[in-house]
Amino acid sequence: MTTDNPQGTHSGTTLASAVLERLKSDTHLALLSVFSSVASLAIGSFAIYRLIQGEFVVAMFDGLLIAVISSVPEVFTDRVERFTFLAVALQVVVFCLVFALQTSRQHRQLDVMANRDPLTGVGNRRALRREIAARAEAARIVGECAALALIDLDNFKEVNDRHGHDAGDQVLVDLARIVKDTMRTFDSFYRYGGEEFVLVMRSTPPEGIAPALDKFQSAIHERLRGPDGPVTVSIGAAGFKADDDPGQWLSRADRALYAAKAAGRDRVCIDGD
Repeated sequence: MTTDNPQGTHSGTTLASAVLERLKSDTHLALLSVFSSVASLAIGSFAIYRLIQGEFVVAMFDGLLIAVISSVPEVFTDRVERFTFLAVALQVVVFCLVFALQTSRQHRQLDVMANRDPLTGVGNRRALRREIAARAEAARIVGECAALALIDLDNFKEVNDRHGHDAGDQVLVDLARIVKDTMRTFDSFYRYGGEEFVLVMRSTPPEGIAPALDKFQSAIHERLRGPDGPVTVSIGAAGFKADDDPGQWLSRADRALYAAKAAGRDRVCIDGD
């Protein structure tokens, strides 16, 4: 059984009607409403942006600023003006929140589309170029050691020809998963094209390249399977040299990969060995 509250409903309706009538007849109040909308939009937008970025203290300060403005007696001459300001401010802040969340979601989606390989979920060639340039710059400025490895599936064309592209795609996805499971959290992995991938290893001196890649080879030998059984990879690697540019660095790794293929596949070759 429900109980109506005609007194409360009547009070709310009366206040809303009073606000509308006042806005129609009071130019000052109408201008105040416009001002409150603009102010709330500006302050509320900053508050929402700070909240999304995790800056909770600044977001609370912006929200408090709106509350203080609405509570200062000198700003509003009566309850109708204060109610108008708060109502408009609330609507604008809600709109800003929805807009900010939607924009943030779309930005994340665009980032994934622009920088991720849609099949394997690892970085794409565009993201690889940016990462190699960043690692080269870090090596020059602070002397950070870095290495990159080109990983190429052996006889991958046979998998596609004999079992179709769906089977080949599954091998690519499985390889990406194995490498991501094995690599360190601060390393990064990219699909360079076709069945070729690039692993960028930060803080890896020349003497650390071979042990790291032996670890990847062991994981791949143990886990990577195709329709006909185990699938192997050839790996060519190169540490960064002071006189390298990103293109030269990648080319040296590519030459090492070619050497691994020429030597019989399923092996690691490191530039300079």
